Amino acid sequence: MSLTAEDGEAVLRVADDGPGITHDSRAPLRYASETPTEHGQGVGLWLVRWTVDAAGGTVAYEDAPGGGARVVARFPAVDPAERDDADAAE
Repeated sequence: MSLTAEDGEAVLRVADDGPGITHDSRAPLRYASETPTEHGQGVGLWLVRWTVDAAGGTVAYEDAPGGGARVVARFPAVDPAERDDADAAE
């Protein structure tokens, strides 16, 4: 797992060396909907998608080099000084 700042975004990368995320499980996440013939297994990937969407970010699911899965979530970076100013105004 890593967290970096890139081009005004916070980028969280999580990878493993397990069996990966099947194409069938990833497909509905690209379209934000499921059908009776195209759906994921479980709710874990949906929870990631909904959480990242709610924070104004994006998420991508990829095959990791050497096997496994990699999830890359990108969030808009917030200047701590701006956040502190907004908190003080409330």
